[in-house]
Amino acid sequence: MKAFNFLSIYGASWTTSMRQKFNIIIHHCLFLQGQFFFAVTWSIGAACDHDGRTKFDAFLKELSLGKIEAHPIPKCIGKMDLPYPNEGTIYDYMYDVSTNAEYQQ
Repeated sequence: MKAFNFLSIYGASWTTSMRQKFNIIIHHCLFLQGQFFFAVTWSIGAACDHDGRTKFDAFLKELSLGKIEAHPIPKCIGKMDLPYPNEGTIYDYMYDVSTNAEYQQ
């Protein structure tokens, strides 16, 4: 995420209050990414049969990593900071908001 790069370059001169506000913004960005992919999994992906779920699993994992040239991650996002784990399928995970932006199996 471009915000992380910004912090590493300009963060040295920030006050504690500025860093706390920035960390809240980062947390919200990760929250939105996790909720978005979880929602896509169980809205679009829920309509798939067994073979379709296997294909959708592979597609969504590659999409979240930015590996599909036909569907790149927008430049304003840069990269997804919360892609699905490689183990298991996307259907095996849920986004747990009580953790620090992680998928739980």
